[in-house]
Amino acid sequence: MSLFSFQLLTQVKIGPKDETLLTRTQKVINKTLWLIGTARNAILVVICGFIGYQLEDTGAIRLTGKYHVHAFYTYSQFTAQHTLFYN
Repeated sequence: MSLFSFQLLTQVKIGPKDETLLTRTQKVINKTLWLIGTARNAILVVICGFIGYQLEDTGAIRLTGKYHVHAFYTYSQFTAQHTLFYN
């Protein structure tokens, strides 16, 4: 399903238009469809995270690993180690 189809789920209504005539099952289905349509981005993040986790286990991709952080200096540490020239 695409994100657009998830968006359309918020507009789907099961049962009669008059909400007082809806059965309990129809109300639950309507609320569930609305919730899925509203939470489409969160659902997509979870699905993509699961796919990425599965691909990492197979060795197809590497999501995490060793990384190197460059040295971080404050201004005073930098000027103590380097000479600054101003024109």
